[in-house]
Amino acid sequence: MAAQALHILVADDHAIVRRGLSNLLVANVHGVGVVEVGTCKALQRELAVHPFDLVLLDLVLPDGNTIDLLPALLQRHPELRVLMYSMSAEEVYAERAAQLGAMGFVSKAENEE
Repeated sequence: MAAQALHILVADDHAIVRRGLSNLLVANVHGVGVVEVGTCKALQRELAVHPFDLVLLDLVLPDGNTIDLLPALLQRHPELRVLMYSMSAEEVYAERAAQLGAMGFVSKAENEE
């Protein structure tokens, strides 16, 4: 029996970041399916239409601050796992993101390891 595919939504306002994350995931995770979006509106539209196992969510998108959107997303999709990331300081946003239901927070400034 084949393993169920992992469905990941990458939300970032920079196309090159979205594509880089998508390429890393496809190259390193067997059977992963990745969808990319660049706005809060597109994020909400995709979540309304398709089930995702994980959302890699940039803190700020052109049409909103996603940390403010997080509680509503998790209320509508309680099974969803969210990993937030940003260029903003981890010590400023990580605790708040966790309190609002994110599974974790990664700084884009972190080392590759």
